[in-house]
Amino acid sequence: MTETRRTYCGLCHSRCGLLLEIENGRAVRLTGDPQHPVTRGRICNRGKLMLDHVYHPDRLNVPLKRKGQRGAGQWERLSWDQALDEVSEKLSSLRDTHGPETLAFTHGTKRTYHWDERRFYNLFGSPNICGANNVCMCPSQAVEYATYGGFAWGDVMQTKCVVLWGHAPSHSDPTGLYAMILAAKKNGARLIVVDPRRIPEAEKADMFLQIRPGTDVALMLAWLRVIIGDGLYDRDFVARWTVGFDDLKAAVAEYTAERAAEITWLTPEQVVQSARLYAATKPAMITWGFGLDKQGVNATQAARARTILRAITGNLDVPGGEPLGWADPIGKIIGNDGLEFNEALAPVQRAKQLGADEYPFFGFPGWERNAEANRRLPRDYMHPPLADMTSVAHARAVCDAIITGKPYPVTAAISLASNPLLSLANTRRVYEAMKALQLYVVAEYYLTPSAPP
Repeated sequence: MTETRRTYCGLCHSRCGLLLEIENGRAVRLTGDPQHPVTRGRICNRGKLMLDHVYHPDRLNVPLKRKGQRGAGQWERLSWDQALDEVSEKLSSLRDTHGPETLAFTHGTKRTYHWDERRFYNLFGSPNICGANNVCMCPSQAVEYATYGGFAWGDVMQTKCVVLWGHAPSHSDPTGLYAMILAAKKNGARLIVVDPRRIPEAEKADMFLQIRPGTDVALMLAWLRVIIGDGLYDRDFVARWTVGFDDLKAAVAEYTAERAAEITWLTPEQVVQSARLYAATKPAMITWGFGLDKQGVNATQAARARTILRAITGNLDVPGGEPLGWADPIGKIIGNDGLEFNEALAPVQRAKQLGADEYPFFGFPGWERNAEANRRLPRDYMHPPLADMTSVAHARAVCDAIITGKPYPVTAAISLASNPLLSLANTRRVYEAMKALQLYVVAEYYLTPSAPP
């Protein structure tokens, strides 16, 4: 007998709705849920492969304990109770000896555990959580919180212009974004695609800018010059809500269409026409995508230029533009920020966060300033930022402390849905640090390269 169950995909943040067909206790078929209020039956290729992930022969379903020397790849099975007891006893011993900051944590890009691991670390007393932020959306997130206190998401269904900049939702389609863009196109919205590759979206675009890889900032600065020079910016918004506009105008003056064309391999006409199309079509949105966050040294500046484009054109926090807050008609659901128990971590422990002295904004000092500002807003407008995504220790500083014992010993680490040898910089240094730990716990579906050390 076949049973259908309603669930969601956990392979990215979007949580797209799914229908599972179950036969004899085993899922045999997966489809999108047409009754899901957001995704309405749409799922991406990652979601379609969910069952391959669930029933993969290499998937781990029981706790394993290392036998012999680290790196030998020898394991023995043990019960869940024994595994939890042994980890708990060792963590308690190390905390008693070195203090709670001796425990570090690495995470992946998160799925459903945004708040619970942060709560555990806050209650344990350690500020040293780090993870995949640096190879994920860290540049955009840090810049947007620094600029306007939150992360903006485009309102596709009400927009009149979509800019896909380094983003191919036809390949990876959170919340059915590509289908929404196509629907918006049918309703008259314009589409600008900026990408070095001729992606499928380019065939649907009103303008396709096949840009030289890594030169996006030059194009953005040229857009800003055109928008300011042609008077296409929102004067009221700029006067009321921004600072430094004259400095911005001076900074972009040298980025003429001709200079940008030379840098980006576009034509001056493409630079000017695309800038005017974006600025003159209201409301408009520039989607967030990994293409800009993966640019290395230019990633942060690309994110900064994008936030400025959104702001001066008056597309920030308007319907069809880039909303910042989320309305809360229920009012009784506790947000993730309330579940994290951040106030449980004493200021003296926050001050020990590794790397926060050198990179304060993305550590607790920056989170505290953002949280204080956001708490002054109406609760149904914007919640304080998640500490788990905006207050992290610096991975390099954590590795240094493990190896050198300075400024204090870090002797234990837990990696949850995380493969530090792949996701953290300087693999040799990370490997050296992992080998030096007195306790290393990996919570993962598969035996990743990080587990054997």
